[in-house]
Amino acid sequence: MKHVDVLVVGAGVAGASLVYHLVRASRERGEGVGSVMLVERAPRAGAHASGRNARLVLQSVAEPLVRRLTAASARVYAERADEVGFERCGSLLLGARAEFAALRDDSVASEVLAADAVRTRVPWIAECDFEAALHTPGDGVLDPQRLLAFYLDGAHEGGVELAFGVEVTAIAGEGPFHVETSAGTIVAERLVNAAGAWAAQLGACAGAAPLPLVPHKRHLFLHSVELAPGLPYIWHLGWDVYFRRDAEGTLSCMCDEEPTAELAETVSDGAEERLRERLRPLAPALAAEPIARAWSCFRTKAPDALPVIGPDPRLPKLWWLAGLGGYGLGASWEVGRIAARAFIEGAETMPIEVLPSRF
Repeated sequence: MKHVDVLVVGAGVAGASLVYHLVRASRERGEGVGSVMLVERAPRAGAHASGRNARLVLQSVAEPLVRRLTAASARVYAERADEVGFERCGSLLLGARAEFAALRDDSVASEVLAADAVRTRVPWIAECDFEAALHTPGDGVLDPQRLLAFYLDGAHEGGVELAFGVEVTAIAGEGPFHVETSAGTIVAERLVNAAGAWAAQLGACAGAAPLPLVPHKRHLFLHSVELAPGLPYIWHLGWDVYFRRDAEGTLSCMCDEEPTAELAETVSDGAEERLRERLRPLAPALAAEPIARAWSCFRTKAPDALPVIGPDPRLPKLWWLAGLGGYGLGASWEVGRIAARAFIEGAETMPIEVLPSRF
């Protein structure tokens, strides 16, 4: 039987960032939370949503809190670009000028470009109908495996124990928690649920409050055609479809969201046809290109689409770090930083709109 002060379940970007920042905060303060262990049932970190997404860092979004979290993270990624695998290419969001006001504030540098200027730069969308584009030059693409390695290597160097291929099978107690795993029993004074699409299941296993976290399946597609280097990624707001240059070709996504309880990362019937239909008005030449590979991942969301971070209403020694569907990778630095601070100093340091008690 193993004893730890903190057990974090889930080695996606949320759990990995948290343990990294717990170590960092402990060093800065000269005090910490004691022994920390992270367990992941997959054989490697980022096996699911964290490593199967579109890798975008998108700052110009409608939700102000998410915009601030992502902007703060993007500044760090730019400073540590080589370490975390960040490539700054910028983004172009196509739509009506009136739409852009809700996507902007002083935390993110952006500019509105005329449609003609965009068409000149991106011939793929020469015939596409849109009024203007919001250009955010600080956006980019992030390598999830390099980012995860950065977080986990830093955590491990700071004394965090990492265990992969370890599945949680049962949880008893209210803190300390007796956590039964495929590798034996772990007794943890505090428990962090960073299980991504499986967060609701893990919470139910522990007897936590039934939070309304729903996984949604999203499909991604890789076309064999190559775009010009340095091209911003292109997102049409009205049709909710985007594409970007990738090292292996061109990645596209139709922003579909299928609520799912099955949690099987399969490609749904008809997904490719729906992608081509959505993509055709934006980039007809790209829509006609062969698709080399298709896959799916999960975006786990609360009803308000805000993260769920903080102590469980029933079990205050169990913390949630979940509901980051759609922006977890891009915002992970700041999410982990504020979660670690709150874990050490108290939940009152968190924005109230992310606390689990809001449900």
